[in-house]
Amino acid sequence: MQLSVEIENLRLRTPLRISDRVFETVEALVATVTLGGVQGRGEAQGIYYRGETAASIGAQIAELNLCGDDILTRDSLQTMLPAGGARNALDCAL
Repeated sequence: MQLSVEIENLRLRTPLRISDRVFETVEALVATVTLGGVQGRGEAQGIYYRGETAASIGAQIAELNLCGDDILTRDSLQTMLPAGGARNALDCAL
């Protein structure tokens, strides 16, 4: 299994306005999982009010230290990472 992550800066078509902020762009962490020629992708932006950023959730994924022989499953992911952007990105990719 191969896992790669990268951060993309995405411009929103229409600004997103919430109570105290306006977002015109978002930094998204894109996780790509490849196994046996099949590729899955998932993304997450992090939850700003929980202090998550694309960089911080990328660091959480890097801490997993997965080797090429390791197989990540949706079930094992539940115990490896807490609820949040990192787990969401990988769950979507799987």
